[in-house]
Amino acid sequence: MKILVTAAESALGTMLCQHLAREHDVVPTGRSETADIDGYRCLDLTDPEAVATTLEGVDVVVHAVPCTGEQDREQSEQELLDWVSRSTYVLTTAACSRGVKRIVLLSTLDLMRSYDERFIVTTDWQPRPRASAPALAPHMAELVGREIARTGKIEVIALRLGDLGVEVSEQEVIEAVVNAVDSELGAQYHWAVQHVASSGRFVR
Repeated sequence: MKILVTAAESALGTMLCQHLAREHDVVPTGRSETADIDGYRCLDLTDPEAVATTLEGVDVVVHAVPCTGEQDREQSEQELLDWVSRSTYVLTTAACSRGVKRIVLLSTLDLMRSYDERFIVTTDWQPRPRASAPALAPHMAELVGREIARTGKIEVIALRLGDLGVEVSEQEVIEAVVNAVDSELGAQYHWAVQHVASSGRFVR
């Protein structure tokens, strides 16, 4: 299987590329011009033509940008929100046109932390992101993925990751991504959300 990974230069993206490459043909992409990853490509995710070309032959996309899109010093909150939402839109629509069957969108459980700590929070609960760009950006990416998935042209699985090393281990994140790549959603489903945390108050 050919898998494209975004934000491959991030710690999370690199970890996923290294593991997925054991069994799949991985295409690592990111915003940095260079990265110490075999086969790495610098890709502007807001360029529809470049994205469509890079997606040629790709079966699945692991979109790590929403949970790794930390704000640069010179990047305003508006620019961060625009980049994450627009790159997700361009990537998802290009994936539809190229016949990509699924996107695994990596989000964050920070979207759900505004609920009182007494509550056990499941995926049925509505996100309550904080009023800041780093918190709103993953939510915007989820909304984009959900609405395009509902057209029936592509499957999108959003994995809301807990705090690495606190609520979830690296191995558990890897297993969740691998399962999301391979799992069957059923013909009538094109959108799904999972909470990835082995400890704490967030459950699937």
